Amino acid sequence: MIAREQIFEELEERGYSFIQEWEPELTTDHVAQKIGHIVDIEPLLPSAGIPTIQTLQPREQSAELTNQYSGHFGLGEFPLHTDLAHWYRSPRYLLLRCLQGCEEVSTTILSAKDLESEVGLSTVARAVCLPRRKSKTQTICPLPVKFVERGITGVRWDPLFLEPLNAPAKDLANWLRPNLFLKQRTGKVQLVHAGDTLVVDNWRALHGRSRVPESALFRKLERVYIDREGR
Repeated sequence: MIAREQIFEELEERGYSFIQEWEPELTTDHVAQKIGHIVDIEPLLPSAGIPTIQTLQPREQSAELTNQYSGHFGLGEFPLHTDLAHWYRSPRYLLLRCLQGCEEVSTTILSAKDLESEVGLSTVARAVCLPRRKSKTQTICPLPVKFVERGITGVRWDPLFLEPLNAPAKDLANWLRPNLFLKQRTGKVQLVHAGDTLVVDNWRALHGRSRVPESALFRKLERVYIDREGR
């Protein structure tokens, strides 16, 4: 049985922890509670209709769902991003748990340390973005890509919900566009068996998804957000 301390050691070292076939008889919320405190999304975004535990399945591109990655990118590759990057304080960790997996699809991961090493500390530190407006009248505030919260340094990035505001942010966006070099620096995790569990430090790693072939449309994961301590 994997220890909670080991999970956090791996999160600290590389930005993610992968546990194969972790107690598949348990529900996702029970597994998440072994790690930290579940972030209850529903009361935070009551009008969004987003459940605290979300079921993720491949979907075709849809004009009605462009506020979701599946609706925007369909079965294609998901670019590297951090979840809920447009929030002032996004959840610290996300957990992906396999219900029905396959070897043809991978979750891609790039640590913030590798990102800063390749792009440059100064570029990441100076990059500023604007959240995408929900309406023309919405008031929005610029958000730094690199931030400090509770004494912890983190990064945020989302090419769909954040718009580069200055030159460093545009440089970062160009570097993060899919290319062969970026793929060589990106780790891959395959959620194949029931209970396979991936925990990602949402402040210290970016993640994405490979293309989904027609043969893998049955893939089903559950996602939940976690904080190490209660909010």
